[in-house]
Amino acid sequence: MQARKVFHVSPFFPVAGGYRFRFGMREGLRMARIDYYSDPGAEAGEAAQPLLLTAVSGRAQPLRAPALLRACLTHPMMTVGVVARIHWQALRLWLRRVPFFSKPRPPLERVTR
Repeated sequence: MQARKVFHVSPFFPVAGGYRFRFGMREGLRMARIDYYSDPGAEAGEAAQPLLLTAVSGRAQPLRAPALLRACLTHPMMTVGVVARIHWQALRLWLRRVPFFSKPRPPLERVTR
């Protein structure tokens, strides 16, 4: 499944190109990939280049109160850690003088495909 990029996600990437989504399951392990690619139409005949490759996987379990409580108690700082790592990587990119893209105006369409 693919979708063109129409919203601002990161100040280090322009609102251009598109996403490729892949989902799968093998031996009870579930996987989701969302990869960001350059605009294939930027140059005539140029293929889309991968700019950011992501993946997450894990074992699914029913969302019940005991499981949710256990997750919160065993990983209380998970969100803080994720936010800290995002900002650390942004600082490293900024120090390397990676181009910075300001947040553009929102798209005119409320719903995009």
